[in-house]
Amino acid sequence: MRKKRFIYTLAAVLLMCSAASVGAGCGKSSPALLDSFGTHLDTLMTSKDKLSKMDGAAADLCVIENEDEFSENDIEAPAGALFNITDQKTLYSKNANDEREIASITKIMTALLAMKYADLSQEVTISYTPEGLESSAVLCGFEQGDKMMLSSLLSAALIYSGNDAAIDIAIAVAGSQEAFVDMMNQESKELMTSHTHFANPTGLTQSKHYSSVYDVYLMFQECLKYPTFRDIIARGSFLCYYTNAAGENVTKNFNSTNQYLVGAYTPPDGITVIGGKTGHTNTAGYNLVVLVQDSHHKEYVAVILGAATKDELYNQMNTLLSKI
Repeated sequence: MRKKRFIYTLAAVLLMCSAASVGAGCGKSSPALLDSFGTHLDTLMTSKDKLSKMDGAAADLCVIENEDEFSENDIEAPAGALFNITDQKTLYSKNANDEREIASITKIMTALLAMKYADLSQEVTISYTPEGLESSAVLCGFEQGDKMMLSSLLSAALIYSGNDAAIDIAIAVAGSQEAFVDMMNQESKELMTSHTHFANPTGLTQSKHYSSVYDVYLMFQECLKYPTFRDIIARGSFLCYYTNAAGENVTKNFNSTNQYLVGAYTPPDGITVIGGKTGHTNTAGYNLVVLVQDSHHKEYVAVILGAATKDELYNQMNTLLSKI
């Protein structure tokens, strides 16, 4: 409370100083000073403060007021949070506004733009050949001339985390990766994210490509408004039907990267994992956002970023889910 009172008092002083400068000389630097203050104010404001500036659509969002209250039950992962999205309550938060690489969790924004601005039933002809991607990049193996529905690319990107599928979506929706990235950053601003910037539609390592636990929650929550998204992320596998450049029918099976859905890890008793999105690169570590349900059918979103290993990721996620 004292911090908030200080912030708003400082804002008032700066505004009065700016007004006085017209006749009395607070100096020409006042506008720059106010701009600088605005930047710091955004950093200091809690998520509750920021959402108060939004319209009624923000009423269904969880907020983080003070992470210190959760320190006694700290998780080992660098950053994470747990949100009760049925009752709009934050149950846990650690370093939720730290800017971090999120790897393929990026693809939830790629999916959001496809669902929001494109016709998922449209046929897409693959025109992109993956070149220059990092050696560990997951690829579906689609080739130039292949034809499939945009919905199939969406499933391949979310379930299997295919990077070529994500790039193909970007080109189909915006005409180029560059134009699509512009759309991603604009959409991110509209969702009131404060610690997110995109440089590609995949999440592969690139400078100025980052997000935060809380911003991942904001993007994921928006995606959950689409039944198609909920359906796709809940699948343990996906059969992709398409035709190749020669007109031949092709079928490929893609298994989910979400280890809960393929039975490799089990959530705590009473918790059902509905679905989610994974992300991993050597620099980002292991990352996961999941939608879960308790025995009373209440829904929760949990996020872990930066785990050192896959085992640590799922063990820490279970620690987080045990707080429900």
